[in-house]
Order: sequence, then structure tokens, then C-alpha cells
Amino acid sequence: MKLETLICNDKFIYLIGFIWADGHLNKSITSLSFSTTEKDMEYLLPLAIEIFPHGKLYKIKKRKESWQQCYSFNINDTILCKELFNLDYREKSSITPSKILNIIPNNKHYLFWMGYFDGDGTLRVKKNINSCSVEISICSTYEQDWNSLANLSKNLNIPKFRIKKEISKLGHKCSKFIFEDLISSITFLKYIYKSEYSLPRKRETFKDILNYIEDYLLKNLTCHKWINGKNIVIVDIDKRRYSVARCSSYFDGFKAKIRFCKLHNSKLYKLFKLHPIRKQIILSYFKTLPCNHNCH
Repeated sequence: MKLETLICNDKFIYLIGFIWADGHLNKSITSLSFSTTEKDMEYLLPLAIEIFPHGKLYKIKKRKESWQQCYSFNINDTILCKELFNLDYREKSSITPSKILNIIPNNKHYLFWMGYFDGDGTLRVKKNINSCSVEISICSTYEQDWNSLANLSKNLNIPKFRIKKEISKLGHKCSKFIFEDLISSITFLKYIYKSEYSLPRKRETFKDILNYIEDYLLKNLTCHKWINGKNIVIVDIDKRRYSVARCSSYFDGFKAKIRFCKLHNSKLYKLFKLHPIRKQIILSYFKTLPCNHNCH
């Protein structure tokens, strides 16, 4: 099976992103496989069989009884394996995926990153009454080249990210690409979750984060003042103050109830529209709430 016949297939792009994270190309360059837990394989297996109908599923023997049961899907395809070898799939533990991204259409890159995140990404959310902490990171080897992910972050105007290298007390090494705050995390997640394909357990966590932020915005949106006929709303996130006029693209698609008023007569409005430079974002048509004491 030749790569050129598959490279525009959304399911294939998602799977080779996952394989970049959790896959293995054997030394003889004749076999390709990926491994994951039983629960995640239940989702991935139908996709893999559709693309690779002759692939085989193997049960991996557990080293410890307490470990989760894992499975491996094996693909014996010499032509495809050689093409992936030329795209650095044997060296992926230290090399950036620039070669494979160069042949994937730009408007489908998010599918590759979705698969990669499902393989090596971590999504955690800690929330309480007054704050929401979201931890988004991707873990790999100590020598991993993160240039492609760093370039993606810059192209998405993600404000804060860093690379952290760790050595445990036992000498185990790894490196992590970390999105440092809520705005950065949500921007990246909204980009990759355009994908129709993703592990259900992680997508549910993503939805949970959006639902929490919707409620958080409801509680923290306050009126500020009118400037040149436009209402400037201040949002308090991560103990910082952001102007929606500046950061509205980060909230594109969020459904939040908005309270605001005109400076001169405190009249309530149901519709609030923003037209930032980069693109038009509309936060609109939600219920009018009583004007709070922060309107001035």
C-alpha cells in the first residue's frame, strides 16, 4: 500500500500521528505496529482495520498483575514501512515530525497532532469554586526535538509554552512540552479537537473543561466601561486580567452568559459582538442577567 494513496485520508493521518507517539517500525522495515490499553484499542481498532484490513491484533502479556491489559496492532506492509522509514519513523523518538508533516495537506495537520496527543499527551483538570487549573503536556524521550510543536504553537499565537527535561531519582529521563496556562491550553485543545477522531476518554475531559470554563466566564465577566461606543469586558482567568477585545479568539465558540450595560443609563443588552483584527468572533444571544455592581 503506497503512502500517496492514503495521505489525504483523515483516519490515516490521525493513525500515523498516533503511531508517531506509540508506534514501532521494526529493524527489517517490514512491519509496523502500535500498542495501547484495551479500552483505547476498542476505539482505535475499527479505524485501523478500515485502513489496514490485513492487520492483526495481539494481546500483550502483562508483566505485573496490577498493570492494565494492553494490545498491539501489527501491520505487515513492506512498501508502506519503507516509505515511513524515509520519513524518520525509525528515529521518531528524537526527531521532529517535519518530513511527514510536509506531505500532509496543511489544513489536515490538526489530525496528525490529534493522533500524537492521544498517544503521548496528558490532559488533566483541577477545579474548585474559585479557580480552574488545566495541565496539558506531551511527554517523550530526553532527546526529543520539539521544533515542529513549538512552530505550531507560535502559528496558533499560543502565548505560553515551555520544554522541560526531567531526570528521576532512579535515573529515568524524559522531556515534556508543556502549555503553561489556561489560555495556551485551550487554544491548543480547540485546534486539535476539530478532529472527528480522538480517544473518547480524552474528548470527554476536553468537554468537561469547556463546560467548566463556560460556567467560570458566567461568574467572572464584569462590565468595565464604554470606549468609542464599544463595551470592553474584563475576564479574570488564572489570576490575570484579560480584555475580551484582545483575547476573544481564545473564547471563539464558548457559550457564556454575558452581563453588561451602557455607561449612561444602565440599559441591559442581550447581544455583544466583537470584531477583532484576526477574525470575527461573536459572543451572542444569551439570556440577559441582572446588572451587577461592577458596572460603572
